[in-house]
Amino acid sequence: MTQLNITRLRTHLREAIEQVRAGEDIEIVQNGVVVAALVSPERLRPRIVTPNTRAAEALAIQMRQQRAALLAPETPLPPLATLSPQQAASLLEEVRWHREHGDD
Repeated sequence: MTQLNITRLRTHLREAIEQVRAGEDIEIVQNGVVVAALVSPERLRPRIVTPNTRAAEALAIQMRQQRAALLAPETPLPPLATLSPQQAASLLEEVRWHREHGDD
């Protein structure tokens, strides 16, 4: 594992990030004491696997797939239902009649 002091990290941040991308961990040292670390995001994943974490991961995958399917450009949106003015008037008249006379 590489160690860098804060001054060196400031001047070589880009190179340090490339090292982390390549899989190396970097400890950040201040006054001889490790105060932080740069690690890849994969290292931050939970290490304890339980039925709940498996279920949560499966649910997250399903949600991403469903979201992708909904946002896919080749998926056409359903057509909007439209009524002609005459159909709308007829439906309103029917609703009003049922309100006045009941559903009998």
